[in-house]
Parts: sequence; C-alpha cells; structure tokens
Amino acid sequence: MWTFLLVAILQISTCEVSQTDKTELHSTGMEILQSIFPSIDAVFKWSNGVTYIFKGSCYFRYEDKTNEISNCRRLSAWGGLTGPVDAVFRWRNGVTYFFQGDCYYRYEDKTDEISKCSPVTAWGGMTGPVDAVFRWSNGITYFFKEDCYYRYEDKDNKISKCTPITAWGKMTGPIDAVFRWSNGVTYFFKRDCYFRYEDKPNEISKCRAIALWGASSYQPLDAVFRWNDGVTYFFKGFCYYHNDLKKCKPISAWGGISKPVSAVLLWNNKETYFFEGKCYHSYEAKNNSISKCIPISTWAKKIRVVDAVFRWSNGITYFFKGNCYYRYEDKTNKLSQCSPVTEWGGMTGPVDAVFRWSNGATYFFQGNCYYRYDDKNNKLSQCSPVTAWGGMTGPVDAVFRWSNGATYFFQGNCYYRYDDKNNKLSQCSPVTAWGGMTGPVDAVFRWSNGATYFFKEDCYMKYEDKPQKLSGCNPISAWGGGIY
Repeated sequence: MWTFLLVAILQISTCEVSQTDKTELHSTGMEILQSIFPSIDAVFKWSNGVTYIFKGSCYFRYEDKTNEISNCRRLSAWGGLTGPVDAVFRWRNGVTYFFQGDCYYRYEDKTDEISKCSPVTAWGGMTGPVDAVFRWSNGITYFFKEDCYYRYEDKDNKISKCTPITAWGKMTGPIDAVFRWSNGVTYFFKRDCYFRYEDKPNEISKCRAIALWGASSYQPLDAVFRWNDGVTYFFKGFCYYHNDLKKCKPISAWGGISKPVSAVLLWNNKETYFFEGKCYHSYEAKNNSISKCIPISTWAKKIRVVDAVFRWSNGITYFFKGNCYYRYEDKTNKLSQCSPVTEWGGMTGPVDAVFRWSNGATYFFQGNCYYRYDDKNNKLSQCSPVTAWGGMTGPVDAVFRWSNGATYFFQGNCYYRYDDKNNKLSQCSPVTAWGGMTGPVDAVFRWSNGATYFFKEDCYMKYEDKPQKLSGCNPISAWGGGIY
C-alpha cells in the first residue's frame, strides 16, 4: 500500500503539467531556465560535438543542433567523481581533466575510471583552486584565476606569470568557466551571463543570458507541494519558487539540500520529506536542518500505522490514528470506517497513548497532558500533567494496565512500572525485557486471552508472559484489513 502511495507521489510530482499550466509556465520559461543556471561551475565541449555543463553534483548535456539541454545527471557518472568541480577541459590525448581545489583528476572514458588526486602544481607550478581552464587550437592550455590568466606550455611544463584577463577583449575576472567552440569562438561564463570572444579582432560581446543555452527545450518541474504555511512551493533544478515561478531562490535554503529533488511530501501536516534518487531526507523547520540520506527502501518501515490501541470492557478493541478511531470486532474480524476522535468528549487527535483503568475511566495521553474520559456522561477532563503519574514525563509512546494491577508506560527504549497505591514510578527498565521487544513502540494493549500485543510501524507482535515469548512481525492488516 505504502509503496503504491510513494510511487503515486513520485509520478504526480514529476509528471508534465496540464495544457493550461504549460501555457502559463512557457510565459516564464526564460526565467525558469535562467534559474537553473544562475551560474555554472565548469563547461567543455567533447569531441562528439556535445557540450557538457557542470553545476554542483549535476552535469547537463547541451545539443547545439537542437538547442536542447538535458535534465540533471549525476556527476558521479564520471568514474565516481563528486562535485562541485572548479574547472574541466579535454586534452588532445582524449583524456578529460577535472580540477577541484588543489587537486586535478584524469578521467579515462574508455574505462570509465577517475584517477586519484594529483597536485595542481604539476602543471608547471600552477596553484589551485583555479576558476577555469581550456585548451586553445594553438596547443596552449590557459588557466584562469581571479583577475589573471596563465599560459601553460606542456612541452616544457612551464607556466607563465600572471597576465591580466582584460587582455581578452577587456573581459573582467573572476570568471566561472570558459571553453572554445568548434566555430573558433571562445565562450566565457560569469554568473548568469556568457560572453563571446572573437580573437580576430580581439572583441568581447556584451552579457547574454545563460538561459539561451537550451531555451527551446522547456522542461517540467521537479516537484511541487503546499506547505502548512499555506504557500505552494515549486522546485526546479537548484531553485525553488513561491507560487509565481518568477523569483528563483536556492534550494539550499531548505536546510542545505544540495541536489535537485524528485518529490516533496508534507506528512500529517507536520513532517516534510524531500526525495532524491534512492534517498529521502527529513526536514526540520524549527532548526532548518535536513537529515542525511535515508534509503527509500526503509520508507514503509518508518510509518507509524497506529497511534494508540486499547480494549474496552465491552470486548471491542479501539484503534486510534490521526483524527480517527476505529472499532475492531474480533468475532467477525471486521474494522469499522473512520469515526472522529472528537466523539470521545471532544478529544482531538492525534493521541500518543490510551488505556482503560480498573475504575472504568479511559485515559488519553497527549504530549505533557493526560485526559480522563467519563463514558457515562461523555465528558472529557481538562489537561492534567503527566507528571501526576508518579513523576512520569511526557510524551509517552504507549501505556496499558496488566492483570496484576500495575500500569506500564513505554517511552523510547525504556518501560516504567507504575504503582497506583503508592503513586510510585519505577526507574527505566529495557523494553527488551518483554521477550526481546525493541523500542520505541507505537502502541500496546492486553487482550482478554491473556496475551499482550505490541504495535510497531507496520507490524504487531504477540507477547506470551508464560513462557515469556515474543512472536515475529505479523502484518497489521490481519486486524480487519489494517488501518491505512
């Protein structure tokens, strides 16, 4: 079920927009393409006639015949190279050289192998990092760094002294990238502009928008979602937009995300998840922080399928999830449809835990509060502190009452035994004492057959206290089809 949902999310997030939306988006197509490349890291032209543009952890293929640019492709495809790179160029020997900080790397396309780091100083004493590098038709390699350029003679392995970059038709530095086209024109890239340099008669053009590289190949958005602040966010390449798609803001503003995303999901109106490649990341808005890569394969396992569960004296088992509760009839193995949690005296969901006391009252736990529900009058008390339970602190993961009259609280990898006669709470004991169960648990309750049932993610486990055995994972769907 969850795999299907995730696939649907990815398809929705990456599908092409409607014809109406296309018309609107094409009107800002230049702005979108401009935002994909507000600046670039490096560029070079391959012997196959394709121009390769590098940005962050991506590279893009540009076909000049059709003026089309590809989607982001992983830089790691170049023998495992990681980005960003400072400069790149292709030598006459068919080897591609990448520059990064004080290192350079040789890439052999025949074997798809990248060398280890070699010092940039091997190029006649040149020091890194460099801004750009390319090889001229005269056999000279030119390095650019800040306001200078340097001529490298490979025959003598000598590097010239600094010559002002203004010698290139009054071009100013520093630049982001440079390469020489097959038409004999040299192209300089600086921020969101590119410049054409004609060596005869030593003239440089005015700024032209980088967006013109591939302007005919409009590409759909990567992802779109509506956050809990009521604003709709659009994601494309290394940018995100507020509603109108006109002002690019760096995607890194979301906790430091460094790669284009394929989908974004707001879960339960609280948690935000970004998906890219085979990973997803959890985003914390309060701290503006993003988690490390979590394999998408673990997505189904992270879902808390139920929030709380308990068994009533009428023989009905109640499951709570979000703003809903469900009645389970064990005789018929049927689960009711969603009913609002507010039917419990006005209680609001989601709840953390719930159990029924021997005095006939039902207790709900939510954060640092607990509430007492009187079913005869359908009344719910006001918030009382969880600390009233012998000093227990909230939020709790689960709670239930055993046949021995003790109440057990579960929190993380610990459980606590509450003695109501003396209002005392035990110290932390490991959850593993319950037949090897691991915390945290989502819910727990004791059935009339004397077995205790633990719920965790999409599984439930049956615990037999005699002879203290815990079953393996059983699908929650066994409970009348499951809660999804």
